Amino acid sequence: MFKLAVVALVLLSASCFAKQSAPKVQVYSRNPGEYGKKNVLICYVSGFHPPDITIELLKNKVEIPGSQQTDLAFEQGWQFHLTKFVDFTPQPGEEYSCRVRHMTDTKSYTWGENTSEVFILIFMVGRVRDVGLFLCPSVQPLACYLKF
Repeated sequence: MFKLAVVALVLLSASCFAKQSAPKVQVYSRNPGEYGKKNVLICYVSGFHPPDITIELLKNKVEIPGSQQTDLAFEQGWQFHLTKFVDFTPQPGEEYSCRVRHMTDTKSYTWGENTSEVFILIFMVGRVRDVGLFLCPSVQPLACYLKF
């Protein structure tokens, strides 16, 4: 019991000295988005400290029931990461997003078919064609992530 208390005290004191860091957020789907086809909406949040954070997956600004979240994990320098995901079937006209509250700051990041958020890039090598999606958070349109 004493060893557990010492370990907890060491972890707590080390985390107190870490700098506050805003989260980096990526919203994407397991498979390329296609209307009417089952998929998994994923919100990966990393690089944040302290671990005071809430993640919600939304459909038309309403939380999607049945989402699951990984356990809180930390990286070097006491920065944390989490992943939240839920099954969904995208439909035309619906908006899917991830709302992240870290400390007192709340931001939403959108996944969707809107051209300001998803760009299709086609790579052609001989006769082989691969399609990738650039997924961009709505609050940072220049910070895009490539997903194949």
